[in-house]
Amino acid sequence: MHSCIATLLSILAILSPALGILTANDLPYHDPQSPQTPVESCLRRYHNYDAAYGKLPYQTVFFRHPDESHFELAILTAYIEFYPHTLKAWLEERNFTIRDFSDSTDSDLCGWREYESVVVSGRRHGQIGWRRNNLYLNAGASQSSNSTSVEGASGSYISHIDPIKPSHDTVEVVKNILLNNTPYADIYSTRCFWLEFGIGMLGFGFGLYTLTSFAIHRERKKKLKALKDSDDIELDQIRVQDLSGSGMHRIETNDADVAKFDIEVTKQVMTRSSPSSTGGGIATPPPMYTLDGAGRSAVSVRDMV
Repeated sequence: MHSCIATLLSILAILSPALGILTANDLPYHDPQSPQTPVESCLRRYHNYDAAYGKLPYQTVFFRHPDESHFELAILTAYIEFYPHTLKAWLEERNFTIRDFSDSTDSDLCGWREYESVVVSGRRHGQIGWRRNNLYLNAGASQSSNSTSVEGASGSYISHIDPIKPSHDTVEVVKNILLNNTPYADIYSTRCFWLEFGIGMLGFGFGLYTLTSFAIHRERKKKLKALKDSDDIELDQIRVQDLSGSGMHRIETNDADVAKFDIEVTKQVMTRSSPSSTGGGIATPPPMYTLDGAGRSAVSVRDMV
């Protein structure tokens, strides 16, 4: 059990950094073919999983620098739980204005271009994107169409004299924010999630193994009991009395309950009679045997005569 947990933890420790590595096609920006012809793309309104393109979920932070209000900036990051709040706090610290695009239209989410991706230690912290401010361009076009002089048409509202990208200094500030802030909270949260998932699976497997073992043991016990009962029935059919065992109860007798059979030998004493007229005498008869000498009196020859 301990070896399985250690193996699972080591695998999660190895794979968890890879969860933060995104390729260039994982986010909706594409590398521009050249600095002069950047490729525009649209952002998804929600950061849920896009099964059609196989892209990872992401979160977008929209902001703007006060000195470059004709540009809108954005940071796209795959760390969607805690990291966006950290970026917003640091951007506000650097005098950027955070924008809320929750009520924006689909046109507001299009026209974005990738400026640079920030990767630290194999983890992509985020991608910096930008686009022209539509409200700024519309206001400039309206003022330009209503102007009748060169002075009215000139100025920062003329889009063709604006820089094609945000200034390097502005982007460097945003880049340093991404470089100096590692999304540890999201990384540890992801690791804990997979750790809990692994422990849950191990617990489920252990519980299933315990229930299976208990069921097998119980079934085996029932079979052994049934086999023992069947053997007892067969033995009862062919069993003989065991005189030396406990099955044979010895009869305890009492001497008072048994009739006594005493053999008593009585010797008949015969008196010699006077000689008869015939001149003969009677010989002494043999002794008489009786079964019960106590209850019966001896039978003499005289009584028999």
